[in-house]
Amino acid sequence: MNAENSEVNPLRSFQNCTPDWFPDSVHVILSSRPAGQTGAKGYGYTQLWQVNGEGTDQKLLFGEDGLHIYGGALSPDGNYVLFTKCPEDGGGAEKSGGTICLIRMADTPGLEAPALTFASFIPMQRPTVD
Repeated sequence: MNAENSEVNPLRSFQNCTPDWFPDSVHVILSSRPAGQTGAKGYGYTQLWQVNGEGTDQKLLFGEDGLHIYGGALSPDGNYVLFTKCPEDGGGAEKSGGTICLIRMADTPGLEAPALTFASFIPMQRPTVD
């Protein structure tokens, strides 16, 4: 939302769900299935993303080939992320449900091997020289 005029501000516009605020009230955590993935016969898999309230500064937090990631929630101090993962789209709640997982924000972006489907979403990180 634009704080100056209360207009709705779309953060992402393709197959997104389960948004929640970061403790800083500036960023949002959400599940998203970006278009153009090759896995699951072109349907792709849902991953966990971070965006700011303007919908920019988008960052992949976690993805795993063959699994959908839903329900991201941060600890009150913002140091940990709780989420579910499941091979079935929608989390399989009507059956046995998904596995509940916990990761440290310091370990993001996290990709479970081989996760080749998601590698293109992570910018190259170059080591710093002191």
